[in-house]
Formats: sequence, C-alpha cells, structure tokens
Amino acid sequence: MDTLKTLANESHVVFRGGFAVTQADKVPEHSDGDAAGTLLLFGQAGNALWPSFSQSPEYNDDEPHPMDRWSERVGRNMADTLNGQLLLPFGGSVHHPFLSWAIKAESLTSSRLGMLMHPVHGLWHAYRFAISLKESVSGFGEPPEPRDICASCVDEPCLSTCPVNAFDGQSYDVQACAAHIRANPNGPCLMQGCMARDACPEGLPSRYASEQRKFHMRQFMIAMQQRNQD
Repeated sequence: MDTLKTLANESHVVFRGGFAVTQADKVPEHSDGDAAGTLLLFGQAGNALWPSFSQSPEYNDDEPHPMDRWSERVGRNMADTLNGQLLLPFGGSVHHPFLSWAIKAESLTSSRLGMLMHPVHGLWHAYRFAISLKESVSGFGEPPEPRDICASCVDEPCLSTCPVNAFDGQSYDVQACAAHIRANPNGPCLMQGCMARDACPEGLPSRYASEQRKFHMRQFMIAMQQRNQD
C-alpha cells in the first residue's frame, strides 16, 4: 500500500483506493484474456496535481483535451511500472463504471449537485484513471459506511447560488448552465469556476486554486461547443 502511495506521489496524483475485483464490478479482462484481480483508482484531491499539470507539455501545447492527455500519459507510465492495464474514464467506445468503482473504494455519497461528496475533500476531488492488476493485492478493507453530508445541510447554498438555477437537487440543466456562461463570458461562472460547487461549505481546505477552477470551466465550455457541433 505504501508503494502505491509513493508511486502516486511521484506521479503527482493521489491514490484513491482499490478493491478486489468481482464479476459484478465489470472490470474488463486484460489484453491477453486474463481476468483482473485488483482495481486501483488514482486522481486528484485538492490542488495536489495542479502544479505538475500546469507545467506539463499537455497544458501548454494549445492542443485539445490537455487534462485527458496528461492523465493518459501519467496513467500509462504507472500502469507499465505496475505491470497493469490502464482504464480511463474518457474516450473509447466502452464507458467504464468509474462512479461505481469509486463508491466501492471510498466512503462517498451523491451530492445535491450530482457529484460525489467526499467526507474530507467535499466536492474538490476527481478520478483520472484506474489500473487493473491480474494479481490480488491485500490490504483493502471495506470503506467506512458513508455519512450523507448533504442531508444535514440546512441552507443548501449550492442550490440557491447558481444564477440560472441549473441544479434542483435531483438534476442538472446543463444547457441552461452553458447558455448563461456563453452570454456572460466575463462573469464569475467562467472566470472563477462553478458558483454552485464553490458555495458548498464542505472540504474548503481542498478547494481548487482559482486557475484550476477556471481551467475546468473553460474545458467544460469547449466540450459543450464540440457537442453542439456534432
């Protein structure tokens, strides 16, 4: 376990946990047909990866999908080191159940915004890739029973802060969100990041830095523009 954390730290990502694979987890076989025995999850929590990523070739080459390309490069190097198979939450024709994997690995619940709520980092975390190993790795216990943090939040500022009420606690009006940002290119949503996410009082020490929040919102708008063109 310490080896995995050290490797993750050296690669500027966070080891997010793992588990012994069962058939119900829908982890694909390895390229040689062998079944996966262990799944490891890696990503970010707070600003851990931002200093490295923001200085990377992917961030600075003005090519599309910088975070995805950075994640794939870093993940592939780690998978080669571990003799494992890299699994990504983007691209390709197969969409892996990363949310189900995350909930099995960590104590997470769904938030009012739909994102997974972490008991320490709040909404300021993400999963960048997974690595499956053929062998079984010991040391992974069941994560503690998650506490529904949102259920004890009386004011629910995340639902009242969005200028176009894109969130109602059950769904997300992505088109209304994108339309508002396009109409207000210098507004706080694009320049400072999602106001609803920022309004959540949980995990404030892990809150993304300003440039990181702006980056993710810009990438969201680029993705929406491409979707509308398809």
